[in-house]
Amino acid sequence: MSTLILVAYATRYGSTQEVAETIATTLREHELQVEFRPLRAVQSLSEYSAVVMGAPLYMFHWHKDALHFLTQHRDALVKMPVAIFALGPWHEDEKEFQTVRAQLDKELAKFSWLT
Repeated sequence: MSTLILVAYATRYGSTQEVAETIATTLREHELQVEFRPLRAVQSLSEYSAVVMGAPLYMFHWHKDALHFLTQHRDALVKMPVAIFALGPWHEDEKEFQTVRAQLDKELAKFSWLT
């Protein structure tokens, strides 16, 4: 298996892509090999050793591309390190952060094999 890390994202208005780009840049600054792609463009995970995945939460639901990606690539994802992030809060308000975290936890619970 290679040491290539996939940083993949879904976005609606571009914010999640910006965060994913920052993550990819940071990993590269630490001399890691990174490929940066939209979730819907990923056909296989066979060349990757780890995945960082990001997608936004809107109206109490996770972006459909995130749900599809996790479903489509389940067999590969259970065999490698996976980091997931979500965007959602509009303000720097602790209650809003807690609400978004609860939404993400609810969505991730659909994929119990990730734990």
